[in-house]
Amino acid sequence: ILREDECNILQNLSREEFREFRSLVIDMVLATDMSFHFQQLKNMKNILSLAEPSVDKSKAVSLVLHCCDISHPAKRWDLHH
Repeated sequence: ILREDECNILQNLSREEFREFRSLVIDMVLATDMSFHFQQLKNMKNILSLAEPSVDKSKAVSLVLHCCDISHPAKRWDLHH
């Protein structure tokens, strides 16, 4: 679908923007790996406990996607039981 101009949401990105987007997507997908779950929570708790917390975009969106990923089975369970 991205090969079609009218569907390619990435076509107007500069090379640098595309690299940043690609890196962000890769980080987000890797963050859904449950082996990183407790480390992610620990890192975010540590950052948020600082006097002036500063969370970078990659960590924030990765954690949001991870939360969505792990909550999905609960939604299916609720619908079927």
